[in-house]
Amino acid sequence: MAGETLVNVKADTIEDFLKNAQAAIKEGKGEIGVTTYVITPKVAYDNKKVKKIDFSVKIDIKRAHWSGGKADDRHKKAIETAEDLNADHEEKHRKIAQDICDKMFKDAEKDLVGKSSKEVDAKIAEIKKAVDKAYADLDKKEGAVDFDDDESKDTISVKLTGA
Repeated sequence: MAGETLVNVKADTIEDFLKNAQAAIKEGKGEIGVTTYVITPKVAYDNKKVKKIDFSVKIDIKRAHWSGGKADDRHKKAIETAEDLNADHEEKHRKIAQDICDKMFKDAEKDLVGKSSKEVDAKIAEIKKAVDKAYADLDKKEGAVDFDDDESKDTISVKLTGA
């Protein structure tokens, strides 16, 4: 998918995958992906006041991808589940950023006509604050991958937990 970077991670166990993925992604504890965004205004000024403004957002996902190892079937399935859960989670971040920007850009593009560049910067900061808060709320609910390896069971339980 455009705007998505997979970071190859080798591992033989789910524990190693999560540890290696966290080291490769360099985010918080249990986090094996990150979604970033950049808001760019395209502004035409007339006498230092906004004449016309259009905003765009570029959203990028960087997430861990299992690139192999000597995992047995239980661990292979757990690693694949962790990767799938994380991919879904990062897609939620992408959708959050896109939805908030779509909604707030429309109003901002109307409201900023006749305003200064300082007010454009303030509006961008307001939009970023809304996206960042929604990101934090999602991560509190499901921002990290966790597992329970009860060796007496055929499968390893893998789930998203709050970060």
